[in-house]
Amino acid sequence: MTITFAVVKITSMYIDVNRGQDKIKDDIEEIVDDDEYVEFHTMENQDQLLECIAKHINPPGNTVTGTKTYLNGKLFQSVFDALSNTIDQSNTKLNKLGTQFADGIPTEREVILIKNNIISDTVVELTSINKLEVRNLLEDKFIKQGIVYKADTSHEIYTYSQNHLDNLMHKFGQDYVLNNFHYDEMEIGDMIFTISSNKNDTDENTLMSKIVGKNVTGNTFCSLYMKGDHTREAVYISLNKDIFDKIVYLLQCSDFDPTDDNEFENLTNENAERVMDNHNSQIVISPFTVIDRMYNKYKKSHA
Repeated sequence: MTITFAVVKITSMYIDVNRGQDKIKDDIEEIVDDDEYVEFHTMENQDQLLECIAKHINPPGNTVTGTKTYLNGKLFQSVFDALSNTIDQSNTKLNKLGTQFADGIPTEREVILIKNNIISDTVVELTSINKLEVRNLLEDKFIKQGIVYKADTSHEIYTYSQNHLDNLMHKFGQDYVLNNFHYDEMEIGDMIFTISSNKNDTDENTLMSKIVGKNVTGNTFCSLYMKGDHTREAVYISLNKDIFDKIVYLLQCSDFDPTDDNEFENLTNENAERVMDNHNSQIVISPFTVIDRMYNKYKKSHA
């Protein structure tokens, strides 16, 4: 059984994120459908992945790096040769589309896109990726989803691209949003839950007031992002209603410790070796799984 993977060719073409969301989607569809920019190839089994990397990327230092994106319960990875010296990052040589697939990490070579089934926290299985999934992968990098939680307790989905309030900035202007919106951040695991609201509204938003610990009024725009560290920049994550409900449930509980991820299980003499092995392995736990486990652990401890 063959496994299909995608290769982002070396190109100066890129997605202009300053265009509207509809234009961004149109550009993504056009680019992914053109094999001048994205090609699909096959390997006989996952043991041939290294051969494919050597053939398509041919990294001069024999090492590559990668990024992780979790979509629909699958792990998608961009595999590439990252430029380590910023002096060598010539705009004329950059694979600009490949760099976008690599979450903005500059590369001059081709980028390989692969899809994995998640078997366990440390084990994945390579499987075929298709054109629609490549399109969704790139779209996820530029168009995120948040939740509007209203003072009347109803909610609705909203979308944004670079900034969680960019739609409002486009509608009302950047100065208005910056001058009239409150902005609060709540830590949960290695993520940040953001709550933004217009200070000119008068109706109290009871739930968000409880979470923030001060008076919050009107409709709130809620989003989620991963913290940055020495290996990655902070990046927004699309927020669905199920994860939103679990986050706000946990954050309104006064005895919930938002920093206690702890591999989501207590360290004991019996499980210490296995837990430490996991820490030293390649962890493949999606942000949604992190929230699920924190929620389930808290609920179990308070049953």
